[in-house]
Amino acid sequence: MKKLAERVSLSMRIGEIKRRSGRPIEDQEREGKVIKAIAELARRHGIDEEGVIRVFKEIIRLCREAQMKG
Repeated sequence: MKKLAERVSLSMRIGEIKRRSGRPIEDQEREGKVIKAIAELARRHGIDEEGVIRVFKEIIRLCREAQMKG
């Protein structure tokens, strides 16, 4: 929980920076690359790929919302 809270806090600051610099909050290309890398790591470690993808998509959503609020 502590690491997730730190990530959300950092996401809020990133959102502020993105707004000041005129960058969009959502970056589907970057998110796709992250999901692809996570899926590969899950496969290498013998973990259910789809389950890991669902977890990370939710973390990405949570952080995106934090960026919008930041």
